[in-house]
Order: sequence, then C-alpha cells, then structure tokens
Amino acid sequence: MEIIEDHGQLMRAIQKFDGTSIEARKYLKQYFESTDEKQVLGYLTHSVADDMIPREYAWAAKLVLDGVDIQCYENEDELHNRIKKAIWDITPKLPEVIKVPVKKTYGGDIEHSIDQFINGGYKLKDVTFDTYEYLEKEKVPPGEVRKLVKHFTEMRDELEQIDSDEQLKEAYAYLGKRNRNSYIKYLDSILDGCGNYLTNTRTLKKIAKPGKKKRLAKVNYMESCDELQLVSQDPTKINGAKEAWIIHEKYNLLIVYRTADHDGLKLEGSSIKNFKEKTSTNKKIQRKFIPGLSGLGKRAMNKTWRDLKRKENTNNGRLNKNHIIVGVFK
Repeated sequence: MEIIEDHGQLMRAIQKFDGTSIEARKYLKQYFESTDEKQVLGYLTHSVADDMIPREYAWAAKLVLDGVDIQCYENEDELHNRIKKAIWDITPKLPEVIKVPVKKTYGGDIEHSIDQFINGGYKLKDVTFDTYEYLEKEKVPPGEVRKLVKHFTEMRDELEQIDSDEQLKEAYAYLGKRNRNSYIKYLDSILDGCGNYLTNTRTLKKIAKPGKKKRLAKVNYMESCDELQLVSQDPTKINGAKEAWIIHEKYNLLIVYRTADHDGLKLEGSSIKNFKEKTSTNKKIQRKFIPGLSGLGKRAMNKTWRDLKRKENTNNGRLNKNHIIVGVFK
C-alpha cells in the first residue's frame, strides 16, 4: 500500500494526474458514492458545472479510491471534509429546468429581467421591468405570447413541485424557500402581463378557422374566438378521453369533464356522456387568464384548476355554441 506522509508528497502525487473535467467529475462521484454522501453527490450532479469542478480535490479523491494511505492530516476526516467543502463552496449553475432560454424571436428581454432578479437576490421590490409594457412596445404577435406563457408556466410549475420531488429538492437546495416563493411571485407577474396583453390588444391577426371538413353538423361548439386567441380542439377527440377541458366564452367558466370508468368519455351529438358527476364541475375564471390556457398540458391544466379558489358547480353534459374545447387528454 502506498503511503503519503506529508503535504509535499501529496501535491506531487496530485500533479501526476492530467485528466479532463469529465474524468474529475467521475472520480468525485465514485468517491461520494463510496462514502455515502448523498447530499453533496446530488449537489455535484445537478448544480456544479464541468468548468467549476475542483480537479485537485478530484485527484485526491482518486488517490483515496486507489487505496493510498494519506497521513499528512492530523484528523483522519480532514481530507474528506476538505473535498466536501470544495464542492459545497462552488457557486451553483442555474438548473436548465429553471432558466431555459426561449428559442424564439421574442422573450430575450424577459429572460434578462429574470437574470437581474436572480442576481439581485430575488428582491421583488427592486424589480423595474414591466412585462405588459414590453409586449405592447414590441407589438409581440399573440402566437409568440402564448409560447412565452407556456414556457414561463412550465418554469413556475417546476418550482412548485420541489417539495414533492427528491431530485428537484437536491438540485434546488441552494435556493431556499423564501427565494423560491419570491421567484414564483415574479413569474406570476410575468404571466399576468402576458395574460393582460392577450386580453387587451386589438391589433391581432384573425385566427384561421377550421376547414369545412372539420365541421361536425351534429355537435354544437365554438370553433374559435379571436378575442381570447383560442381555437377549439376537434370534439370527436372527446370519445375515449379521460379528461376534457372546456371554456364557456360567454360566462367565463372553466369546465372539466372526467370519465366515470376506464371506457372514457363518450360524445353523442352535442352531449358528453359517461362522466363522473362528483369530479366533473366548473368554476369561474377571470377572462384575462383564459388566453393562457392555450396549449397547456394535463398537469398544468389541473394545477390551474386547483389554484382557482372559486365555488364548484355541477355540469349538465351539454355542449353549445359558447363552448371552446381547450384540452382533451386520453
């Protein structure tokens, strides 16, 4: 067994290594796995960029893995603690799930405002950027705004799920609950600005109507709504679906139908059948938030539903010319 008795000998042993950051990360991962350091391993995996890997400590970890007896520290745990500290002291990279650049023509200024918010310590009182004013100034097309809504809604949903997901909890350990809540509130302000813009603008291009072959003579529903920037999904998709989400354009209602069994919902003429009455209900929703429902997935739609602190009312199972089908999930 090789023995290292002084620091000079240790440094010479470390300097013999000439590996890449990827190799250094691999050795640190093996080391922390061998010492059952799950928290620091999670931080290394999710929050440390390759170019920030402390290679000298990685090579020291490699020596330990190779069975070298390092005796140059008074406390036998000192080297282990130094390797751990070297990882914890690294400024975390921003997880991709929080801050993915919007790969579209618009949105860069909003992303920049988020950078400033984060770098400023998550302080809402210091925010000067106004999303609505930005969108109005740039005359951003509604289609692009809906993409922004989807993007920032996914970011917000990810933050909401931290406490229920162990991997996310490790990745976001540095964030802290107070900063996380501030971050969520800032994303809410961005989404509010997008929703207000979609509602108030009157210089939008007319939405293309579904072709005649899409029309269903026996089904009453609203094919599209220019003001709300929504195009209804094909009603026939309701057959066999587990959930169907519908907007009542006239009364600003968000309506959900959930299947009663494994056979799924059934559409007969303009009537929805085989739904579970207890969980198939409707709630009032503010009109300014309705455009943001476009393109939402099942999880995001249910999250929006839970956030609506309104009274639930029963559904009658009938579709009419005021109904826009915004989501159908199998």
